[in-house]
Amino acid sequence: LEDLTPATSSTQEFSNESYATVIFPNPSNGQDINLLLIGKDMDQVNYQITDLAGRMIQSKDNYKLDNNTITLDLGNNISTGMYMLLVKDSNNKVIATEKITIQR
Repeated sequence: LEDLTPATSSTQEFSNESYATVIFPNPSNGQDINLLLIGKDMDQVNYQITDLAGRMIQSKDNYKLDNNTITLDLGNNISTGMYMLLVKDSNNKVIATEKITIQR
């Protein structure tokens, strides 16, 4: 059986506060992926998904979080491969940078 327990992806410093991010499932089947912010309450963020060459694949400004979770609906727009997820707060400060793997 595959272990589906989310692991902490990274720990960041945000305005002198420590917090962690958890991305799951990763690798993803390409339908959706979630990023949970632990230890920092936020209402909305801006995010970008780029390929490893830096080309924009998807972005959204003022994305409203649900229980500190970003749920990205990837649909069938993203091919198998590696991508980067960049998340910024409302002041345009980077709060998370995560590598995403899509496996179909």
